[in-house]
Amino acid sequence: MDHLLDVIEPEVTSSPTLPPELWMQIFDISTFVNDVFVPEIYDYTSAYYPVHPPEDVPFKLPLEVSLLTRRSLPLVSKSWYKLSIRFLYKSLRVYSTSTFRSLAATLQKSKDHPTFIDTALGLFVHRLDVEFPDRHELGERGTVADISFVFEILSQIIRFSPNLSIVDFRTTSVKLVDHVVPNCIVDALCSHGASLRVVDLSSFLMRTSPSQIKALCSATPHLRSLSLHTWAGEPRALTAEAATLPPMPYLTNFAFAFGGEGADLIMPRKNFPSLRHLYCGCCRSWETKWETLLQIFGSQLTSVQMGTNTFFFIDLVGEMQCLMSLCPRLERLTLNLPGMCKLPLVELPAIRISAIRPPTLEDQNYSSFWPSLDALYQHNQSIQSIEFVVHPDSKHGRKVAEAIERYPHVPIVNRWNDLFPP
Repeated sequence: MDHLLDVIEPEVTSSPTLPPELWMQIFDISTFVNDVFVPEIYDYTSAYYPVHPPEDVPFKLPLEVSLLTRRSLPLVSKSWYKLSIRFLYKSLRVYSTSTFRSLAATLQKSKDHPTFIDTALGLFVHRLDVEFPDRHELGERGTVADISFVFEILSQIIRFSPNLSIVDFRTTSVKLVDHVVPNCIVDALCSHGASLRVVDLSSFLMRTSPSQIKALCSATPHLRSLSLHTWAGEPRALTAEAATLPPMPYLTNFAFAFGGEGADLIMPRKNFPSLRHLYCGCCRSWETKWETLLQIFGSQLTSVQMGTNTFFFIDLVGEMQCLMSLCPRLERLTLNLPGMCKLPLVELPAIRISAIRPPTLEDQNYSSFWPSLDALYQHNQSIQSIEFVVHPDSKHGRKVAEAIERYPHVPIVNRWNDLFPP
């Protein structure tokens, strides 16, 4: 019976002895997220992420899931810390003022006094996703001046990251609307321009001045994608030379959510030989310049993403006629029409249609939306596919599934599982 009183020692397993290079490969595979760190080969028009995460089903973006893994690896042992810390810092997500402060302090400390890995942590940073403080963190009376220190800290974080390749800034605070991006941010990005491949400010509710855009383009010769929210006019009119963007031989994607009124940007076609994808979030608020861009680059574009919002009327028939006449190589068209519950009959080329944004439709509007989509396809049977990106288990995902079953002759596809494998 004595043996029953023996304490059962837990079995201790140690990590297998493997060469560091093999451990690095294992960590790389376990934290990999498709298309996140290889912007050179990323076709930004082939994967449209949902405008809003589904509210009625639990869901985490692949990058968030990867972050959980990357946070756990360095905690296993000292040897794992030394090998895996580079993967933790490869992609950073900053979303509160406290995070801004602590990250900047950590990067500065590792630069001034390297730890036992003998490398400044900022050298590992390749991607930076920043969510600026919202109105709750600013306070009811908060102003942009109240968070100026955040911009200064962010500029420090950028300067501590000389290998930065992708930046994505976003905010939900309407208090930032109509304010120009602080120069300290633009200057910091320009300081590492040679490594930048993707700059996404489309969800950053601040204006970018033409001179800032030119400075950024001049400093980022290898940029692949530039997405802006909008731009504001300069205090004084720019000369043609000052308003002309420099050659961007690798830029394939140019996007803006809203066009700037009274703000001139000159984009000579010869300076953008690789431009293939053009996006305008609200083309009717910037009609003349949008059509000018189509006239300049239409012959080389393979995809166009365009839309409006509920405050602007869009002549979809006229837009399609314009696209067909100016964009003979068009392969993909993405329509963001949140205020349109019934699609008009328009002539379309043999293309793929993407993201007609069902998440903005209420239940009662589907009764007119799907029949109009069916009629649109019957009128244009050369359409290759009509693609949505909605969670299959969400309310809108079920509506798309019902439409696929109800209209089997219409090439409706939900690409959620392609972009976010279960």
